[in-house]
Amino acid sequence: MKKPEPQSSTGALGRDTRPPAPSSLSRTPSARVRRLLPVLAILAISHFARAAGTDGPGFADLTRYMREVQRQLHLQGAAILVGRSDGAILYRKFFGDFTSASVVAVQSVTKWWTAATLEALAERRRIDLDRPIVSYLSGVPPDKSAVTIRQTLSHTSGVPKAGSAPYKTCATLEEAARFLLQLPLIAPPGTAFQYNGSAMQVGGHIAEKICGKPWGELFREALGAPLDLHRTTYGATSNPILGGGISTSLDELGRFLLMLAAGGVYRGRVVLKPETVRDMEQNVAGKARFFRSVTDGPLAFVGYNAGNWCEAEEPSGRCTLMISYGGGGTYPWLDRRRGIYGVFLVNDNLVRDEPYFKAVREMVERIVDDSQRPQAGRAAGRAR
Repeated sequence: MKKPEPQSSTGALGRDTRPPAPSSLSRTPSARVRRLLPVLAILAISHFARAAGTDGPGFADLTRYMREVQRQLHLQGAAILVGRSDGAILYRKFFGDFTSASVVAVQSVTKWWTAATLEALAERRRIDLDRPIVSYLSGVPPDKSAVTIRQTLSHTSGVPKAGSAPYKTCATLEEAARFLLQLPLIAPPGTAFQYNGSAMQVGGHIAEKICGKPWGELFREALGAPLDLHRTTYGATSNPILGGGISTSLDELGRFLLMLAAGGVYRGRVVLKPETVRDMEQNVAGKARFFRSVTDGPLAFVGYNAGNWCEAEEPSGRCTLMISYGGGGTYPWLDRRRGIYGVFLVNDNLVRDEPYFKAVREMVERIVDDSQRPQAGRAAGRAR
């Protein structure tokens, strides 16, 4: 799988998408990584940050790096959160004008929330993700009769991206779903992957129809209330954009990831069953024929799950590294192997921010890897 198509060519601040990199970095990705090695070497002999909102040993270098990124990219603000699956906060820091009250439109990160909401309804047997939508809706065109809700979550439904934009102006989820189901398929359902969040409107409409409640209420019941979300919202609309309409804060996105990292549990309460979380992390799109490239360049992912990209997987097909990209540059990730999750929150532009949030994740990984090595090994590394 390739990474998602950028949603715009300029950032929220309207600047060029290829600004000068921070002084510690080169302009080219390969050179950038090489230039980061001295910084990463320092990080590799450091320990975890222990207090939220402060610089612990090792993470102080990440703070300095982010301040330089913010200065050189002229970001209004940014925020980073790193936590463990046991609930410990390893790092939490705000930059510029961002505070804990800052709410950002996270665009495509919405897909992860939408998938979790529909998975919660499936867990409660309100809907069946693998049941053809024709069993829920009347008037479905024959070529769409085999489409399932799961396929709409994994971009394998065959509903096209081209020509789908008018769905955003529809008055309701039902109207949007009906519009999308009239478009010609790009391929038979389940056979091709094309990154396209519009088809999620179909699953959302089915959920509203079966449950007799608006999407916002279904979201609050499934995730909003149990995760104590007060700032996260799809907006006051009868046609919420399920593939890109959520706004949220650093801490509330962090709670969502912590719940997933902990196997569906948040503060002792089961929000999703462990098997539901595992289902969300199963690579669905990896075996589908790739319809067309969404970006140029080398393959970046091994597949796509329910609302999130799969960057690494086990032989069973369960992903061990899940990520999402927001068009504004927000980047959440969940790393099963290391037992951590992270959020890079910014309101800017994916294209120009991508090298920096990837560098941040690499720094975090090195700190965590170092902390998990035996003390003798760390001492030997310092001696060398």
